Amino acid sequence: MSLSALNLSLLAAFIFCQIGIWAGFKLSNKYFSKSSGFKTPYIAALPILTAIFGSAVGFVSSNEAVFPIKQFTGFAFIGFLLALLGLIKDIHRAPFTRAIPYLFLMLLSGFLASGFSAESAFLLFFIFWTLLNIAALKASSLVYELPFILLSVTAFSQTFYVFSSQQAPLAIISSSAVFAASFSFLFLSFAGKRFYIGDSGLYLLAFAIGITSFSQQDIKIMAFGLLLPAAAFLLPVILAASALVFSYLGNKLYDTENRDKRRWDWILQREQVISFIAIICLALAFLPLLIISKASYWGYVAWTVMFLLSLYEFITTFMVPAKEPEKNENGKIEVLGAKINTLTNKEVLEAFQNYLDDKNEKKLMHVITADSSAVIRANEEPNFKTLMEKAEMIVPDGAGIIWASDFLGTPLPERVPGVALVSDICEIAAKKNYSIFFMGSQPGVAQEAADKLAKKYGMKIAGVEHGYFKPDSSEEDRILEKIGESKADFALIALGVPRQEVFINKLRGYAKNTIAIGVGGSFDVISGKIQRAPVIMQRFGLEWLFRLILEPSRFRRMTKIPVFVLKVFQEKIK
Repeated sequence: MSLSALNLSLLAAFIFCQIGIWAGFKLSNKYFSKSSGFKTPYIAALPILTAIFGSAVGFVSSNEAVFPIKQFTGFAFIGFLLALLGLIKDIHRAPFTRAIPYLFLMLLSGFLASGFSAESAFLLFFIFWTLLNIAALKASSLVYELPFILLSVTAFSQTFYVFSSQQAPLAIISSSAVFAASFSFLFLSFAGKRFYIGDSGLYLLAFAIGITSFSQQDIKIMAFGLLLPAAAFLLPVILAASALVFSYLGNKLYDTENRDKRRWDWILQREQVISFIAIICLALAFLPLLIISKASYWGYVAWTVMFLLSLYEFITTFMVPAKEPEKNENGKIEVLGAKINTLTNKEVLEAFQNYLDDKNEKKLMHVITADSSAVIRANEEPNFKTLMEKAEMIVPDGAGIIWASDFLGTPLPERVPGVALVSDICEIAAKKNYSIFFMGSQPGVAQEAADKLAKKYGMKIAGVEHGYFKPDSSEEDRILEKIGESKADFALIALGVPRQEVFINKLRGYAKNTIAIGVGGSFDVISGKIQRAPVIMQRFGLEWLFRLILEPSRFRRMTKIPVFVLKVFQEKIK
C-alpha cells in the first residue's frame, strides 16, 4: 500500500468531515434549537459518518488496493446503529449505564450479521474493548477537548503503524476518519467554535478506533489502541496526584504550628491545560513508535528532551508566586457550592464563647465539621445540601477541603479537625463552667470518651447516650427530649454523615442556647477504640488513609475522594 492511498484517504476524510460539520450545524439550527436543552449546537455523529464515507472514497480512488466491500458494509452498518442509539440516548437524556446492554447486544449481533467470524476469539474481546473505549471517552469528556486530543493521538499512532506495516485497508479507512474528525473538532474548538457530538459521536469514534485495533488482530496495533483508555483514566489521576503532592509540600498546608505564608498559586488556564495534556499524550505515543521503527539513539534523546520540557511546562504553568488572597466580606469561601467559614481553630472557639456568653435566648447553633465526602454528598443530595445551607457554621475538618480551597485560589487559614475540636471544647468548658452532652457511637463508647475527657479537663457532663437507635423512632424522640431538658451548652453528636446532621436539625425543636456539633468518629478515637493516625500523617492530611488501613470497610466511602478531586479540577478549569 503506497503513501498516495493513505494521503487520499486522509484528504477525503477531512473534506467530507467539513461537509458533515456544516450539515450538522444546519440541522441543529432547524431541529435542535436551544429550547431543546443543548447548550451548544448538537450535530451528533454526522461529521464522523461523513468522514468514514469520505475516507472510503479516497481509498477507492487511489486504485492501489482491493476495497473490502463486505467488511466495510458491516462496519458502516454497525457504526450507523451505534450512532442512532447514541442519538436516542442524547435526546431522552438517558443515563449511560442504561445504554451498556444495548451496546453489547448491538455490537454482537451486528458482527454476526455482517459476516465477521463468530468463531474468532477476538469477537467478545473486541466488544469489551469498544465498551472500554466508550467509557474512557465519556470520562474524558469532562474537559471538552480531551476526547479529541486522545483520539487524534491514538489515530495518528495507529495510522503510522498501519501504513508502515502494510496493514488492512479497513484499518486505514477507520483510522484516517477518526484522525480527520477529531483533529477537525480540535481545530474548530481553538478557533472558538464548539459543538456537541454527544454519545452518538462518542460511540462511533470509539467503535472506529476499535476497528483499527482489531482489523488484523495484530498485538502491536492493539497496544496503540490502549493509549485511549489508559490516557483517559490514568492521565487525570497522574495530574491530580502531581498537583496534590506539589500543593501539600509546596504550601505546607498542614503545618499549623509554624505555618509559612502560601508560596504558590495554582493557575489552570484552560488553554494551558489542554496544551500540556496534548504534549504529554504525544510524548506517550511517540515512545512506542520509536521502539517499533527501531529509531536511533538520537531519537530517544529527542523524546527525553520533549518529555522533560513537558514536565517543566507543567511546573511553570501551574505554579506561580502567590499573591495575598482577597479578604472575603462575609467570612466564608465556597468549595463546590459549600460555604466554609474562614476561621482558625482559635477563632472558632471564640465564636462559641461569644454565643454562650450572650444571655439572651437564641436558636440552636448547628456546626458542621465538613470533609470532602460531605461536600460531594451535598452536590448529589438536595436534602443534605439544604441542611448544610441551614447550618450556622461549617468548619473545614477534612484535608481535602483545605487543599481544594488553596487550589481554587481562596485558601482557608487552617484545618479544624473534629477530634481536636472536641478536646478544645472540653478545655474551655472546664474553665467557663459549660456543660456538654455526649451522644453517639456504640453503647459504652460515648461514656468512655466522656469519662476520659472529664478526668483530663474536669468539665461538667450534662448527659450521655449511645447512637444505636432507629431514626424516627420513639427512642430518638426520647433522646432529643433528654438533650433539650439537659440545657447543655454543647451537644456533641457522633452519628456520622449525614445522619448526625439530620438529627441536629431535629434538635432545633427541642434545644435553645445550645451549640450542636456533628463530630463523626471522634468518640471512637478519644475512647481508644480506634487508634489515631501518627502525627506525620495528620500533618499531611492522610488520616483517611490510616483509617482505611484499620477499617477496609470504609473503601466505598473513600471512592468519593477521587470524585471530589476531579470536580475541583473541573471547577478550576472553568
